[in-house]
Amino acid sequence: MPKVVDYMIDLEPWQLIWGSLGNLFKSDHQMFTHIKRAHHLKAEAEKVQEDLRARSDHQMFTHIKRAHHLKAEAEKVQEDLRARGALRKVEFISVGLKAALALEEERKKEAEIKVTKLKAWMAKSISEAMIQAVEEFKASSKMRNLNVEFGQKCSLKVLSSVRAEFFKNFLS
Repeated sequence: MPKVVDYMIDLEPWQLIWGSLGNLFKSDHQMFTHIKRAHHLKAEAEKVQEDLRARSDHQMFTHIKRAHHLKAEAEKVQEDLRARGALRKVEFISVGLKAALALEEERKKEAEIKVTKLKAWMAKSISEAMIQAVEEFKASSKMRNLNVEFGQKCSLKVLSSVRAEFFKNFLS
């Protein structure tokens, strides 16, 4: 221990700080890992969101295509059966189309709600992961060791300065 004290007394303040920063940079790896994990979770959430959006768009396109097909069929039936009172059947098909469109709009709204919930979950997950990373780093033994080490180095430097001042004043 006396060798370490003598070594630390001979160090300049910038050398003490540089040594502490080196240890701090070594412990930053944990924080980087947690941040990387948070970004990974964010990317996964964005992928799920994009998949939901693509699925919703595909379903909407399919339903619209089907609605156009049903509408075309309804027009054919209307033309073919106009003389026989086919108007009731066309109205029935129109009601079906309206119901299909209403159902599609409802599915779209549900998809939008899911996307909104997913965004909120993603933001919450990222925040929690970042908070957890910082808390784990603060609670880590590396951080405690850095604080103790820094305190020791500063105390020794101050003690050295006081001792030098004391001997200077005492000898003069």
